[in-house]
Amino acid sequence: MCLAVPFELKEIKSDGTAVAERGGLLRTVDVSFIREPKPGDHVIVHAGFAIERINAKQAMEVAESYDELMEELRTLSGAAGEVSEPASGGNDSGNDSRQERGDAD
Repeated sequence: MCLAVPFELKEIKSDGTAVAERGGLLRTVDVSFIREPKPGDHVIVHAGFAIERINAKQAMEVAESYDELMEELRTLSGAAGEVSEPASGGNDSGNDSRQERGDAD
């Protein structure tokens, strides 16, 4: 499952990336899809790319929904194991669920 996660931009770098923060976690994200990114901007990050600028209220609403979803997944997983939140909201390279089930191409 892939989700886009809200982050706040903290520092814009000259190479088209930015340091972004969510819940105390800092990540480097590509901001080349965002016109004139600035520190303090709230963005939606998917697979390591900031794909959309959103306002602070939207960021809070999306973060709350995301946190509720993660809590529900943890509850549902119960004895099946822990559900871990993607650290970067990015692509989990090498973690293909098809491979884990043994039905990869």
